[in-house]
Amino acid sequence: MHSRYSNLFVWNDQKVEDVRFWCEPKLTVEAIGLVREHFDLSTIDGFVGIEARGFYLAGVASVVFELPVVMVRKHKKFYEEMAHERVEFKNWKAETESLTLIKESQPDVRKVLVIDDILDTGASLAATTELLKKAEIEICGAYYLLDSLGAESGRKFQFPIESLLTRKLFS
Repeated sequence: MHSRYSNLFVWNDQKVEDVRFWCEPKLTVEAIGLVREHFDLSTIDGFVGIEARGFYLAGVASVVFELPVVMVRKHKKFYEEMAHERVEFKNWKAETESLTLIKESQPDVRKVLVIDDILDTGASLAATTELLKKAEIEICGAYYLLDSLGAESGRKFQFPIESLLTRKLFS
């Protein structure tokens, strides 16, 4: 565990209140740079960012490692007019959400690494996995700043998941 990176979060009574990586740009770039300690980047040809904070983090990775980003978006009604793939899932509040991959705006990649801020229930990662499978894009791993699932994350997915911090979000 890299406790120095706990500064990327605002903690309230040992719980995450907010993510503040945009206030710590040098620390964020350093944290994203640690991806190379966990994954062989020669095996991927892009990153995946899940809206919204994942866009920022995958964008940082794109600049640091010079690889394109696939953007997995929260579904909007006007996406129906575009060629897209869509997957529904239940979020941590048991509400139905949808993620969308807009085909025309995606780079030509086949093997990717997901980069995001917090792995909580794993529902959005599972939906992203299903969405990318429809687009014939393989997830080779996932990198999170904070993993709330801990040891459970490795059992839920068929690819490695690494994180800077492992900590329960709720008591």
